[in-house]
Amino acid sequence: MRQFAFLVVVLVLSGCGGTEEPRGKSVGTSPVDLTVTPASTDGDHQANLNAILNSVPQDADGYHARGNAFLQLGDPDHAIAEFSEALTLDANSRNYLSRGIAYGLKNNFEKSLADFAMALRLDPKNGEARLERGTIYYRMGKVMEAIADLNEAINMGAGNVHAFLTRGMSYLSINRMDEAVADFDIAIELEPKMADGYINRGYVQFTSGEHEKAVKDFSKAIELSPLNALAYSNRGLAYGRLKKYDLAMEDLDRAIRMNPRDAQHFNNRGGLWGDKGDHAKASEDFTRALQLSPNYVGAYRNRGLSYEKLGEKEKAERDFARANELDPGPATDFPELDR
Repeated sequence: MRQFAFLVVVLVLSGCGGTEEPRGKSVGTSPVDLTVTPASTDGDHQANLNAILNSVPQDADGYHARGNAFLQLGDPDHAIAEFSEALTLDANSRNYLSRGIAYGLKNNFEKSLADFAMALRLDPKNGEARLERGTIYYRMGKVMEAIADLNEAINMGAGNVHAFLTRGMSYLSINRMDEAVADFDIAIELEPKMADGYINRGYVQFTSGEHEKAVKDFSKAIELSPLNALAYSNRGLAYGRLKKYDLAMEDLDRAIRMNPRDAQHFNNRGGLWGDKGDHAKASEDFTRALQLSPNYVGAYRNRGLSYEKLGEKEKAERDFARANELDPGPATDFPELDR
């Protein structure tokens, strides 16, 4: 018998630097930027940034410092300009690495990889360049290249929390679950107050059927990051698998209040309504998911199932046809994960 599709989301890494979906057919990544953490708008650090930005660079180090300041302010365009000036004065590995990070923030992977290649040509033992390039490869879907670079980075001593998170995500994407968990364990050990490691490990626990363990990891993520809608959505799905429907609905309602523009939260809550037998409410949530994300295959299939249960055969057939049009691959038993 076909079941509703849930989406467990694991955190998706958008970069890693010196500074970040479980989604299934129903556990919930919002991107976590590991490359740059925007600076606080107050305090001594902000004052230092302002001093750097107001200075007139006299050499390559001055331009590099200004580039880093712009990175911390979340301005990769100006950072690239400053690093380029630094490179005209001193074409060293560090300046290529920094500009590559900035290009990565703009999703300009071709230029990012070119700069990392130059950084490694000038300094083959630059572990941070391996780490950054591995992260870009992961974001491009070149998983084996990512793992190779991340292995080298870790062996070179650049094995920070982001290296293990990214390699864990890479292993996860090719279903090497044991290796993924091992890396998430290390990431948690290195940075026990970072929610990302717990969310990603919880995703693996969920997909492995260890729903109690998944709840524990998602709960820890919520403790560390109380406004993390993804953690609530994922925990709600785990509670649903444990048939703790009241707790599940509470978490999914909260996730929607926190992020009402995320179609996956509505898809997940719709699946929970379906499990509870309320197919009218389920179809409403799937419709809302489709309003937010018109090409959401899982939501079409789920709404089709709801319409079937409600006896609305023509509507169900239209939704199944649309799902097959968007994703003509063979049908699979639910739940399945959309990473």
